[in-house]
Amino acid sequence: MSSDGMRFIIDCRGADADSADLPIDALSLGRGVFETMLVASGTIAFRDEHLSRLTASCVALGIAKADSVESLFAAAEARIGCLKPMRARMRLAVFAGNGGSEPVALVAASDAVRVESVSLWLSPERRAKDSLLARHKTVDYLGSLLAREEARRHGFDDALIMDTAGNIAETTTANVFFHIDGALITPRLDCILPGVVRAWVLSTAGPLGMSVGEDAVPEAALSCAHSAFVTNSVIGLVPVSRIGDRALGDVSAADWFVRLRSAYDMKASKTTPG
Repeated sequence: MSSDGMRFIIDCRGADADSADLPIDALSLGRGVFETMLVASGTIAFRDEHLSRLTASCVALGIAKADSVESLFAAAEARIGCLKPMRARMRLAVFAGNGGSEPVALVAASDAVRVESVSLWLSPERRAKDSLLARHKTVDYLGSLLAREEARRHGFDDALIMDTAGNIAETTTANVFFHIDGALITPRLDCILPGVVRAWVLSTAGPLGMSVGEDAVPEAALSCAHSAFVTNSVIGLVPVSRIGDRALGDVSAADWFVRLRSAYDMKASKTTPG
């Protein structure tokens, strides 16, 4: 794959669509949702989970019907066999059609970059508690982009977002887990995206012998966190090196994290050929 990656526009029949067919109102007003997925050896990791979340968001927000989403997803999936690298990052964005017409999808793929650790800046921005849109991966992403850019100006990799009640929500690109008092805690689904890998960790850590749960995580709890890691579908499970000025313990050295990440790698690889 070239450094520019691969980009195309498709309709519900799987045919190439022209840029003139793009729904200008949906693009201008942000009436669309997307999924960012890991493609390994030409196959989408956690395929069914991504399709389910994309479909649920499209239906809930009135962007597209379930059968249209499935058609667009299948059409994009049929083309990813041409991706040459072992690991690629694919974004599939579905936009509502103009005047009740069929939706279209924009697909972009590029090399997936491996991430060893991340540092997080505590953003001063606050997200509305119980925000409906925060629970969907909409194309209205400017707020997150600005927060991440501000974090990088301060020398961090990403920003940690809080809600208006003073609780930790997520980063601009990932869910977050904290290791506190021997247990894993991740923020509740009040105003965060229900991440695919987040759900996998919640269902897997317990059987591997690690206590895990969802709860409110106030800012004060950050000082009690021994370590932390972030999750998303492209990077998997990545340790947090520091939050603000506070360095965290090296979670990658913990036996439970090694087991958890090994189980994740096995799960992701099961969706790949061979």
